[in-house]
Amino acid sequence: MAKQLIFERAVQLGAEQVALRLFRAHSGLLVERSLGQQDGRILVQVLSVLTVNDIGQLEEFSAADEHRFSLSVTYNEVIKRARAEFADLKTDSGWLGK
Repeated sequence: MAKQLIFERAVQLGAEQVALRLFRAHSGLLVERSLGQQDGRILVQVLSVLTVNDIGQLEEFSAADEHRFSLSVTYNEVIKRARAEFADLKTDSGWLGK
């Protein structure tokens, strides 16, 4: 299974653009944070969320983000969707291993 995009939102912050993406992957979820800079460089960070217990690491990741105040609504949406994905996994046949 290739990773599947389930959420994406970008925010323009001055000359920079910050995007958060949530992917469903074979091993769990992936959160990708990209920072597009004015000179064309793009910096990408990836966080694996393998179980519902890893959502705490996502909360720590968001708390350490220098743009956390501008992205708080977006991070909250990513966390909400991640929780929903794992809740669906419990009640459905699941997406892991597909």
